[in-house]
Amino acid sequence: MGHQIIKQPDGRLAVLSSFTDTFVLMDATPDEIVQWFADRAAEAERDRTRTVLGHVLADNPRAAYYQFAHTWDEACQLNQDHGGDLTYTEGKQDPPTQERCGFIHNRWVDGIYRERRRCIAKAGHTTGQFASDHGPWESAR
Repeated sequence: MGHQIIKQPDGRLAVLSSFTDTFVLMDATPDEIVQWFADRAAEAERDRTRTVLGHVLADNPRAAYYQFAHTWDEACQLNQDHGGDLTYTEGKQDPPTQERCGFIHNRWVDGIYRERRRCIAKAGHTTGQFASDHGPWESAR
């Protein structure tokens, strides 16, 4: 469970650790509680990112991404195949952008029209005629 927010008798807030069964924060406002949790999450993500960077910079991305690790060329191909907007400008570049699919989908949610969108994947990526066969999307206003 980790941490539990507890309302104090005076209306202020505390955080109880289920690991140590002790308070780790007391007399806090709702905003201070949000900040406390956000700071902890941000530091945990910085630590995780430093670990991943260590593996990648040591030329061992499989230690971070296991069988899902991609080489530079594989990542460039995925980017092109799925209509990525970013193109590397030094050294090896992505192959030129090819024609886009262009499938138009009017998206409705709970009977309310939400948006008109266009499939931006490479032309010929599917023969499907349903929105679930297509994507990624861009607005087609």
